[in-house]
Amino acid sequence: MVVVAVIVLFANATAFAWGGDGHRVVGDIAWHRLTPAAQKEVGRLLALDEGYRTLADACVWADDIRRDRSYRWASRLHYLNIPKSERAYVEDRDCRPKTDCPANTKCPPRDCVVSAIMFYLEVLRDEEATDQEKLVAVKFVGHFVGDIHQPLHAGYARDRGGNDIRVEFNHNVTNLHKVWDSMMLRELGRWSDLSESLVGELKIDAFESRVDSWSADLDAANWAIESNMIVPRLYQDIPKSGQIGNPYLKKHTPLIREQLQKAGVRLAGVLNKALDRQTEEGSKE
Repeated sequence: MVVVAVIVLFANATAFAWGGDGHRVVGDIAWHRLTPAAQKEVGRLLALDEGYRTLADACVWADDIRRDRSYRWASRLHYLNIPKSERAYVEDRDCRPKTDCPANTKCPPRDCVVSAIMFYLEVLRDEEATDQEKLVAVKFVGHFVGDIHQPLHAGYARDRGGNDIRVEFNHNVTNLHKVWDSMMLRELGRWSDLSESLVGELKIDAFESRVDSWSADLDAANWAIESNMIVPRLYQDIPKSGQIGNPYLKKHTPLIREQLQKAGVRLAGVLNKALDRQTEEGSKE
């Protein structure tokens, strides 16, 4: 029973990204960048869910339901693994076909975060999908776009996205995945303050070209490769002692902020394209 408990603990740890606060930041950034039409539709759908009335809160839902056995089929949708020697996402290699979809449930055809994002965006575009199906899709998309921008959610299978890399962060024994999921974020202060700071930066003229480049790439497969290419940077600064703290945090804080901003900008981009007919039509011209 102890062995089973440990296995479950580590399996669950693999599914987290950014922690609840990080996902709220991504959702809040996206909300500020939605077109009026997309914002209205997202608001309408979230009004159907008493527990998740804001996009910021809705982006946490997919982690909350991990406690619900009826959603166990979604556990592998939070991440993907790309071999260390590769520099491209190959669907047949990196995202296996999904085989555990429950009856009468709309599931992605493949079992990874790239397939999940693409699938649930199609649900949002589907005029025949029910409001409940679209509500689930908004919550999944909001979460998974955040997941794919946490680099270790596009990491290596050999160490389970950093879960097997034992480290000590500010005198707490843990693993590298958890450090990146939530421990460093907690050191950056309240999520609402962090979000306000990041939203404000995006409005600065100096950020315009950067934001434009992020908005121009709305391909989840590209995001996966981008995150995977970052992963070596997360490993190389770990001392041989495995003890990391404020120097590591200080060095990587700009990366954390940028990844959260990218996720928020791109989440707004895909939701605008899926839910605002004018935005979708404009992208085809």
